[in-house]
This record gives sequence, C-alpha cells and structure tokens, in this order.
Amino acid sequence: MEEQQKTLKGQINIQEKKVADSMADKKRVKSMEAAVQEKRKAYDAATETAAKIETKVQKVHAKIMELTEGKMNKAREKLDAVTAQITKVIQVTLSVTPGLLN
Repeated sequence: MEEQQKTLKGQINIQEKKVADSMADKKRVKSMEAAVQEKRKAYDAATETAAKIETKVQKVHAKIMELTEGKMNKAREKLDAVTAQITKVIQVTLSVTPGLLN
C-alpha cells in the first residue's frame, strides 16, 4: 500500500509538472493579443480606404459609360446604315447579274 502511495505521489508530481509546462505564458499571450489588435486596426483602415476608392472607381466608371454610350450608339447607327447599303448593293448586283456567284 505504501509503495502504491509513493508511486501515485510520483505520478501526481509528474502530472503537475506537465500541467505547469503546458500553461500559456501570460506575457507572451498579452504581447500576441496586442499584435493582433494592431494588425486588426491596420486591416480595418485598409478596408475603409479600399471601400472609398471602390466608390470613386464606380463613379468614374459610370461617367465613362455615360459619355461613351452616346458615341457608341451613333457609331452603331452608322454601321447599321452602311451594312444595309452594302446588303442592298449586293442584292441589286445579284439581281442584275444572276450568274455572278456561280
């Protein structure tokens, strides 16, 4: 019985040492938490800046689209008109010279 008590006390001592060794270093934890907070502040600031820039980009994009849409529509209308004229010329040419493509 006494031997078992000695063995168990020895095991308790070993386990207590393991528990003490596995405990986190409070200073290191505080240091790491401070570093995380610092990085989080930097991240939040960068996110805010990025959101502002994204808003500006969207506004500029909208202006570009507004300015070029009128020009694109005019160019599209001219292209459609020229395409129609070419089609008409081809039809007239083929009707006058039916064997042209053979």
